[in-house]
Amino acid sequence: WGKNSEIAVYWFQEQHGLEPTGDVDEATFRAIAAAAGTGPAIANYTVTADDTKGPFVTIPEDVYAQAKLDCMCYESVAEKLAEKFHTTIETLELLNPQVRLSDIQAGQTILALAVRTPAAESAPKNIARIAISIKGNYFHGHDANGNIVFHAPTTLGSKYDPSPTETLKLVKTAFDPHFKYQPKLFAEVPDDDPEANLQPGPNSPVGVVWMALSKPHYGIHGTSDPDSIGYASSHGCVRLTNWDAREVAH
Repeated sequence: WGKNSEIAVYWFQEQHGLEPTGDVDEATFRAIAAAAGTGPAIANYTVTADDTKGPFVTIPEDVYAQAKLDCMCYESVAEKLAEKFHTTIETLELLNPQVRLSDIQAGQTILALAVRTPAAESAPKNIARIAISIKGNYFHGHDANGNIVFHAPTTLGSKYDPSPTETLKLVKTAFDPHFKYQPKLFAEVPDDDPEANLQPGPNSPVGVVWMALSKPHYGIHGTSDPDSIGYASSHGCVRLTNWDAREVAH
């Protein structure tokens, strides 16, 4: 439980005619259970050959060392599975104390969170307008009637690299984008440092998708560090988890 959960509960209550407090009282719990339906929260999952397929790489801290990699891929099968189930490696380990995730093979069965169907396989949510709260660190997709049809925590800019405050438009979407490291765009980096080009991958600084905004150099994108979403600062862009960014992009 944390502030991301509290904010999500608040807006769930707001949308379902409950007093918006951010606390899960009995009425809220019953409403969440009814909205979730009858499916299990945790289910058995059989690991596939695609899950265990690499390449897997070690991501160095230094951006210039990263630029020498063939891809900004996952570092392990465990990381790949954790992202697939919208969680952390630690959570999967808690659910599966008898399994060594570092050695897992295709065909093994694990307990995993029953997350929503990937966007590419599900019906579009018909997001007509996006509203982003800089103060609240959350992202809302609204339908044409103003209803919230998508909610996610987000990371936004710091006072040194502020996010835009005006209304912008989405102008281009790129899946599996390359990333151009430009020191002039980072407040904490000397402007005369050399630029660098990073290959695509889920551990790219912009994750698995880049949605360019109508203000140059700003966009909505994924992340290599889902734990940080809602709690850290970006360089002015709108940062989502890879799974949320991918769903919004679709």
